[in-house]
Amino acid sequence: MPNQTTQTITIYNRGTSNLTAATVNYSINGGANIAYNWTGNLATNKYDTFTILINSPSNGTISASIASANGGTDQRTTNNTASGNFVIPSAAPNHTFTTYNFRLQQDLWGSETTWEIKNGSGVILYSGGPYTDKSTLPLPSLISQTWTLPANQCYTFTINDSAGDGICCGASGDGYYDIKSTDGLTVVTSGSSFTSSQSFTFTTNTLGNIAFETSNEIYLYPNPTRGTLNIRIPYQFGLPNSYVIYNSLGQTISQKEVSIEPDLTINTSTLSNGIYFISVIKDTAKKILQFIKE
Repeated sequence: MPNQTTQTITIYNRGTSNLTAATVNYSINGGANIAYNWTGNLATNKYDTFTILINSPSNGTISASIASANGGTDQRTTNNTASGNFVIPSAAPNHTFTTYNFRLQQDLWGSETTWEIKNGSGVILYSGGPYTDKSTLPLPSLISQTWTLPANQCYTFTINDSAGDGICCGASGDGYYDIKSTDGLTVVTSGSSFTSSQSFTFTTNTLGNIAFETSNEIYLYPNPTRGTLNIRIPYQFGLPNSYVIYNSLGQTISQKEVSIEPDLTINTSTLSNGIYFISVIKDTAKKILQFIKE
């Protein structure tokens, strides 16, 4: 996901009373403070962790501090701050077409080669190998396939060589693979010389921001809720990147990066009764939804 990563923050109770609430202020690269309202029940010397979503154009630093504990000033301030570094992963390249041509030229040791392409949920859509070995040149016939991949999803292609020497070069022949658009003008990925494995991730996003932001098929249920809340997003949009929950004052309550379908189910049992808003983020698009906690 472009320009995003997550960071885990750990909160400890070093006091003599149970810690049931705390406000943690954190900042990214020295920017403005963002408040995170933690609730729970920590006995002395116990700890809890929570995850925040970081949006940043590059790698940087995060600083966090305890602003309040159990609704008041922390009686021990010497251990109230911490800082660390974060790394923004490289964004997966995006393509606006859904049909791809895959080619594989094996080397002589076909039994060493396997490959697969998975969607963001880990489901294998296409795969191949191991193949049959040949003792002498010429190389086996070129394998060519056409893939149709559902739009607005993330995919990872992986090719493996059990001998750890790739499919090129030398006496075993000059093997290679490539994935291209059907017109051959766009090369999604290609390779030949690698060791045991090589992977490449890309996305197919064809829907515009307006379609996502105005869709009436994106909604929350059950709403109002007393416990579990679900974010419903049509299959054609794929999974969103993340979501952020705000209270009626616009304060951030929590945020989460979305990587699998269960991430769209939210436990609201720790929220006080009232009106809240969820900002669902998909690339550069944002859908704002309201829900009521009873």
